[in-house]
Amino acid sequence: QQAHERMTRNIRAADPVGTATATSLSVTVWDDADARRVIAYTLDGDALEQTISTYSSPAAATPTSVGTTTVIDGLDQGTTPVFTYATTAGAPWDGVASEDISRVTISLVADSGDGTTIPLTTSVFVRNSVIS
Repeated sequence: QQAHERMTRNIRAADPVGTATATSLSVTVWDDADARRVIAYTLDGDALEQTISTYSSPAAATPTSVGTTTVIDGLDQGTTPVFTYATTAGAPWDGVASEDISRVTISLVADSGDGTTIPLTTSVFVRNSVIS
């Protein structure tokens, strides 16, 4: 649950949303005017991984550090997309310009271990999205 809350917090603070697919999402989070982190979430088998690339200046092209960790494991996504996206008008995102994304829905399906699954769905509004 803590990993899920941290994930929603990072998505809410995205400035901007980077790549966005059904199984992966990257966002840039500014820690201050000079330091930023690019945080990528990727479904890898039954686990959701988080890769954080830290940059020491706004213009830096090379990260000063990169680390990947498994934030949630034991998933059983099947055909359920981890991420879906919507625009400010509430319409499904057309997949063209990531700056049009204003809401990210996270749908995780956990394997309970007894043959059943437990769905968890959360929608997050991107605080720094463009309002049209």
